[in-house]
Amino acid sequence: MPAQLAIQPGAAVCASWPARAAADAARAGFWPTAGVNASAQRARAKSNGVTGVSNGYAAALDVSWEPDLWGAVRRQVEASDAATQASQASLAAARLSIQAALAQDYLQLRAVDREKDLYARTLDAYTRTLKLTQSQYDAGVVLRSDVAQAEAHWNMPSPS
Repeated sequence: MPAQLAIQPGAAVCASWPARAAADAARAGFWPTAGVNASAQRARAKSNGVTGVSNGYAAALDVSWEPDLWGAVRRQVEASDAATQASQASLAAARLSIQAALAQDYLQLRAVDREKDLYARTLDAYTRTLKLTQSQYDAGVVLRSDVAQAEAHWNMPSPS
């Protein structure tokens, strides 16, 4: 899952919401619940040629509360809180994983920059050496093999 969160860090945040909602729902078990229901109806009836209208109304109120004598609600709240903490820990781990990957990528980039700079300086030194060796050969100070060796260094393949 951390690899998926590295691609989609918002997924970690979204994954923590259901755990929080479950904890809130579990806490609601400590309190009484109430419900209200109301209805109305109107009917028209025709009997023996007489039309009559009747109205009917109904209302209901339900209240319930169950004391937590055996601790079932309390245990459910504790489990939901633990799930929320685990979800938050996963989110923190995902953030840390992303930060570590970013730091590692940055260090690799800096190392490649250093290698590129070293290659450029080395190529410059080989170019100067080749020019100097060629000048010495033209002056008769060094052998042709010295020039060939300097050319071989200068023609080395570049790193990929």
